[in-house]
Amino acid sequence: MEHFTEISTSELAIQVVSFDWPWPANYGGIVDVYYRIESLLEQGVTVELLVVSQHPQPGPIPASWRDKRFSLFTFPRRGKRSLLSLKPYIVSSRAVAPLLPKLASGPPIILFEGIHTTAYLGHPRLANHEQWIRVHNREAEYYQELSETTSSWKARMYYKEEARRLRTYEPSVLAEADLLLPISQKDESYCESLAPNRVLPHSCSTSLKAVDIKTGKGEYVLFHAGLHVSDNASSAIELAKRMSARPNIKFIIAGKDPSSQLEAKLNGLSNVELVANPSINEMHTLIANAQLILLHVNHQAGFKVKLLESLARGRWVLANSKMVYGAPGLKDGVAVADEPQEWISLVDKLWRRPFLNEDKEARVTLLKGYLRSDLAEVFVKKLKEVTFNRN
Repeated sequence: MEHFTEISTSELAIQVVSFDWPWPANYGGIVDVYYRIESLLEQGVTVELLVVSQHPQPGPIPASWRDKRFSLFTFPRRGKRSLLSLKPYIVSSRAVAPLLPKLASGPPIILFEGIHTTAYLGHPRLANHEQWIRVHNREAEYYQELSETTSSWKARMYYKEEARRLRTYEPSVLAEADLLLPISQKDESYCESLAPNRVLPHSCSTSLKAVDIKTGKGEYVLFHAGLHVSDNASSAIELAKRMSARPNIKFIIAGKDPSSQLEAKLNGLSNVELVANPSINEMHTLIANAQLILLHVNHQAGFKVKLLESLARGRWVLANSKMVYGAPGLKDGVAVADEPQEWISLVDKLWRRPFLNEDKEARVTLLKGYLRSDLAEVFVKKLKEVTFNRN
């Protein structure tokens, strides 16, 4: 038995620097932040959360966190003047002066959630701290793709400049970290090339405690995503057009903050229903009662939380190849197609096919290692190891 396992979880502590408020957990990477914190608190770990955001606090601290070993520190994100920095804007706008002394005086292990939060990583005042980075994405590639697909010239200029800065900044800061935790299987080798033997692949933390899928047939086809993101709104419109070829099949589009323009474009389609801002429980119900979940992205980047949620809570899943890029290990549970005609052919096939007990058993096997308890065990083991070695 390893000696560090003798350390109690009540002796473990970590600072988590988040790029945004982790509640409500209703989009992409913020789901990962929220449920990792929750699982650590459930294990008895002390968590100090440092949020750097331009948004006001969205309601009180989650009720389940209040009686745990949890503290919150908030910092307003800097404005456009930080564009004058040589660092990427997503980083420089979070380089708020009061953050550094708080990090320096806090627990000796710091988790920077994404490149966005790493402005002070490697600072001399943090020399005695263990500094970890959660690698949510290859941000330079992501911003380059955004620059190539946006219709706004102003946005294109911003994305191109941000991609240019990130190409220099991203590999240098990743190489400096004590530990990298890539979320995507595709990013693991990239991280190893920058920080050999300092990489711990770690899948996305979610609400999943068990695979819970209804057998039989569902009632509709579902697309779910953060609709405030232009890429997702574009996918919603594209899929709605494809589904208009099957007017007898109800198609639900659900997600956060759809624009009035998106609502207008969907309004004339008789078989499409838009569900705006569903709660977490409402979204889980929508996923559970669907016969088929459609997942589609235009940008090939990172691990998609909605893919994991859909596989663990929903029946059949149909996605394009860019959606499964960041999680090739999950590809076996997904029907994959890129051409519109092949897509609608698979919709027809899966719409008729009931989800059976043997299908559920196969999904349980596929998702082994992705559940909250599995991920928490790996993370806490690493915390114990580092804490023991420091002592």
